[in-house]
Amino acid sequence: MQSEIARRLKLRYAPVAILFSNEKPQGALEFKEGRWGCVASMLTAAAKGRKAVFSRATTGCMGGKIGQSS
Repeated sequence: MQSEIARRLKLRYAPVAILFSNEKPQGALEFKEGRWGCVASMLTAAAKGRKAVFSRATTGCMGGKIGQSS
């Protein structure tokens, strides 16, 4: 899917949408539970066309946990 915003701004990577859901897409990247990983690397992968998911149990990065509700 081509993004009109990305085209006009001449972005190198596609914009990334963040959605809240109770279902994980098949084949999505996800950190293993109990292991640390920076969400920025997953967002970079998403900008390059991959799917990525996060949960309370698989987000070790404190910056990534900021937006999680309790």
